[in-house]
Amino acid sequence: MSLRQDKKPALQTLRVLLGDDASGIVDLRQYPTDIRPVCSDDAHRQFSLPDLHGNVVLFVWILIKLGYVKLSKEKYDELVDLYLDHDPIVDLLKIFDVNASESDSSDAEIKQKSEAEIDEEFDALLTKYRASLEKFDNILESMEIVNLLLILALIGDETADRGRNDIFIARLIKKLIKSGLKIKIFFSNHGAEFLFAVKFKKLGLSQASLESTTETVQLPEDQFTRSLQNLGELVKLGLVDKDELTEFIDQFYIPNLYLIDAVRDKSKDESVTYFTHAPNIPTELEELHLKQLADYYQLPCDLQDRKSHPDVAKQINDKFREWLMTASEDDVLAVLKDDEHIINKTIWSRDIQLPLAKELERLFFNFGHHEVPPEITKENTNGTLVGTDGPTGKADLNKGVLAVSTTTFYSTPAGKIALFSTPVKDKASKPDAAESRRTKRMHNVLYKPAQPNFKE
Repeated sequence: MSLRQDKKPALQTLRVLLGDDASGIVDLRQYPTDIRPVCSDDAHRQFSLPDLHGNVVLFVWILIKLGYVKLSKEKYDELVDLYLDHDPIVDLLKIFDVNASESDSSDAEIKQKSEAEIDEEFDALLTKYRASLEKFDNILESMEIVNLLLILALIGDETADRGRNDIFIARLIKKLIKSGLKIKIFFSNHGAEFLFAVKFKKLGLSQASLESTTETVQLPEDQFTRSLQNLGELVKLGLVDKDELTEFIDQFYIPNLYLIDAVRDKSKDESVTYFTHAPNIPTELEELHLKQLADYYQLPCDLQDRKSHPDVAKQINDKFREWLMTASEDDVLAVLKDDEHIINKTIWSRDIQLPLAKELERLFFNFGHHEVPPEITKENTNGTLVGTDGPTGKADLNKGVLAVSTTTFYSTPAGKIALFSTPVKDKASKPDAAESRRTKRMHNVLYKPAQPNFKE
């Protein structure tokens, strides 16, 4: 089976490799094989994805591989071609020669274009990107969500990153949520750029970031927020409505946004896994990130009462979402630019170490943002650190190792967690209408959107 656990399980959260061969390498240009079927224990399972780098092809590949959705190979290939041909800023530079590279052999020719020629190329560009968005919407329409029991956790960097356009990610997330899939979106450094730009009406500027106010078309030097820059261009061109993005932020993004999550194993040892975008590993119990966030929001947090930690995390997330809905631009900037602020540390920290103190036993940490160093990986024999960030999908559709984590929400003996459990009969094909209704009813009973954490 191609889904391979990286280490022997020490608890309910495991790092899993998604490669189709022994090397563990994934090729995003190729349709996934050996797709995970719907399983009998999926109502108790969550997959936490790696940093998505604003790459919708990476996102869709994983969704197909893990059995969340069905999409034909033909439509997947269309998505790959569409994605690789989608780069509005680069296309605009070719027309207007704004900040064009000195090495561009066509410089002289471009500068001699008549106004009529520029108008013609500009109209062609509008036609191209209007068709691109329509084609993407058609691909989404053909996508079928086939597993509403599994929980989907996005560990961060799903937007405002090196990918081609955030409108793709936004429309996909909206479709998944409207279909009834439970999604957790972890607040991240790149996600903060996206939220800030949309919420405070910065889109329409080519560089709608926390630092920039320029209105000229220019290629970002580091490409770290290319997907957001390209979205801004489509807004300026009138191809994406700001109201669509505001609706997405208010109705789909913020209501499902998490600063932190805590999942407790209900076995006697009371193990807990904490989820944040950036690694926040304590050296002593008082430094536990859950405690620091609870103190910031003036919430009680008993470090010894691990059973209460999921509820504490829920209260933290509720406070955070409430603040985001009402905070001013200056308030948000003050937090995001303060390196010592606990929210900032939640999305930016890169400090990875093993929690060695006795009082930290049976505490586990799932994060993205930064790869676990090889020397730490060698010492991480009990799976305490579950890091899923990696380079795959950062440079468009490059090949690479790809990992997710899988979490179960009920007690199972250590070492006995099945990655697949028992496939449900005939679930590899389209479930009938009655079964779809049963699955959706079960999902709504177990995981209501208003209750982002899991009660016993």
